[in-house]
Order: sequence, then structure tokens, then C-alpha cells
Amino acid sequence: MNLILSRENTYLFYIIIYIISICLLILAKKIKSSKIVNFLFFVVVSMLFCIIAFRTVGIDRQTYIEIYEYIPYYRENYTLLVMEPFYFALNLIAYYIFKSYVFIQIFQGAIYAISIFYILKYCKEKRLNTVIVYAFTIGSMFFYMMGLVRMCIAVSTFTICFVEYLKKTNLKLLITGIIIAGGFHYSAIIIGFIFIFLFVLNNQKRIKHIIFYVGYVFPILLFILLKIFNSFLVSRLGLSKYAGYLDVHFDIMNLKGIIYILPLIFLYFFWGDRGKSMDVLFKKQMAIIIVISHLSCFFNGAFRFSFYINIFVGILYAIYFKKRIIVPQYVVEIIFVIVMSVYPIPVFFDSPYITHLIVPFAMKF
Repeated sequence: MNLILSRENTYLFYIIIYIISICLLILAKKIKSSKIVNFLFFVVVSMLFCIIAFRTVGIDRQTYIEIYEYIPYYRENYTLLVMEPFYFALNLIAYYIFKSYVFIQIFQGAIYAISIFYILKYCKEKRLNTVIVYAFTIGSMFFYMMGLVRMCIAVSTFTICFVEYLKKTNLKLLITGIIIAGGFHYSAIIIGFIFIFLFVLNNQKRIKHIIFYVGYVFPILLFILLKIFNSFLVSRLGLSKYAGYLDVHFDIMNLKGIIYILPLIFLYFFWGDRGKSMDVLFKKQMAIIIVISHLSCFFNGAFRFSFYINIFVGILYAIYFKKRIIVPQYVVEIIFVIVMSVYPIPVFFDSPYITHLIVPFAMKF
């Protein structure tokens, strides 16, 4: 069955899904039964799963279909520089066993839905505002995740493992998650190094220097090294497909891709950046956020690294407003729901590069 919506109905469809999800999360906040709450969370993520799994639109969708269709060729000429190994394996399974590209989207939708479910449960357990976290996550990232298959799987895998790390402080699990995520998109390895470096530090005296060394020194050193070795990496090591990522030049306007994390950085420095009330975990995550913001000034595509921290940015907003804000939580909820419903308009729905890839919306069951 094919479902093709008009342009107007597409916007209405997205709005309805968003409103229903928010209403279910508000309802879940008022219910004490964990089984009912989990069921409501399941309904929310199931809607996201269906959109991703059965869509026939999305950013770079045609590129991923072409990769799937040329799998016999890639199988004969495969190297690690051609395609990430786990994504290659996923395509092999889809092509030779299920004989359908849709299997890849179903896998993508399932892993993404599980990651959002993990986040919602974690927020519920920590008594954080799930509405704030969900609204931020969906408004800032969902339409990217809907189309960018490899990145979506990598980010979702990393998210699940990092949430488990936050709950159990299991570094081996975090490293495992980074390796698996890196098998779907190599960017996970890069962001993983930053996470591991920060989260294995337990010395309080060293942690107070994290923001400076990791947030400022690391991006500058990386900028200098890539300026020097850019041509070598692209031509000699065969990394031409990553040329756009390796090409560096300073442009503060690149921050527009991560504009939604800048208020958090402002709040952090303006309202108690070095205060003892801010726990170590908060500081470590803020260091990573600052790294991403600075890298984005140097790399055109660096904002994609922000996908790995977006959900946690939402969590940090929830933590910050829970501790610091003096107005009622429902006011903050309303503000976040409205802002994150408006944000996609210029970014996704009024873009010469993205809009025609997601509007009109179409699905095939």
C-alpha cells in the first residue's frame, strides 16, 4: 500500500505525530505504574519507527538505495575505505537474504526507536522532564536521522551504550558501543576518542582543566594538523570521499548548524560554569559540547558530530532547568515544545537542500 501526502497534509502529519507524542509523555508523567509508562513510551517510539522504516523519502535516500543495488560490485571490490564493515554486512543481509532495501530501513527504525526508548526511561528514572528532552531531540535531529541511515544507526547504537554507561559506569560497554557504532559510521570512532578521554578521568584536579584543554586546545591542534596534512590524507591514503570533512577553514557562520546548543553553553558560563554545584558528569558533557561547537567553526560537516551529543544536550537542558530555573516546569515545557516545533521550519521545511527530500511525505507498506 502506498501513502503519498500532499504538501499541506505532510506538515499536518508531522505536527499531529509531534502533538500526540508530547501528550502521551505528559500523560506518562502523571502515571505511577511503570508498565503503563513503558507502554506509553513504546507507543511514542513506535510512531517514529513506522515513519523511518516505511518511508520512501529522506535525506540521501537515493544514495543508500544505489549502494544497496551495487552490493554485488562492492562485494567483489570491498575495502574498509569503500564502506564501513557493519553497514556493508547489513547491505549483504538485505540484498541476499531479505532481497529488499526496506530491511535496512526497518533495522534503522528499530535501533533508533530503541535508543529513544532508552532515553525516555533514563529520564523517567532520574526524574528529568521527558517532554523537554523529547521535544529537543525530535525538533533538532529527527529529520536528519530519518534519512541518514548509516549515521542514524551509529548514533542510536552509541546512545544506547552511553545511557548504559551513565547508569552503570561500565567503560567496557562504552568502548564496545563506540566500536559497533564506528562499524556503521567512522565518525563514531572520532567522537568516541573524546568521550573515552573525558570519562576515564576521575581526578578532580585534572577535571577542572578539561574545558580548556579539550574544548579549546584540541580543536585548534586538529585544525593546524589538518591544514598541514590535508592533501596527504586525501590523495595518499585514499580518503577522497571524506574530503569535505578534512577541508578546514575558519567560518563562524558554520555555527548555524548547531545553533540549538549555543544557549546551553551560554547558560553554563553565565550561570555557574565553575560552581561546585555542577557535578563532574555535567562538566565532562559540557566539554564535549564545547569541542563540537569549536570544531564546527573549522569544518563544514563538523555539525554532524553533534548528532552523537544531541540527545544528551536535551538531557542537560532538562537538568539545568530543573536545578536553576525558578519558573514552573510546565512553563519551560511549553517554551521547549513551541521553540522545537518552530526550529525545523527554517532548517528543514524552508531549505533548498532538504525540503524537497522530506516534503511531500510518502510511505510504502
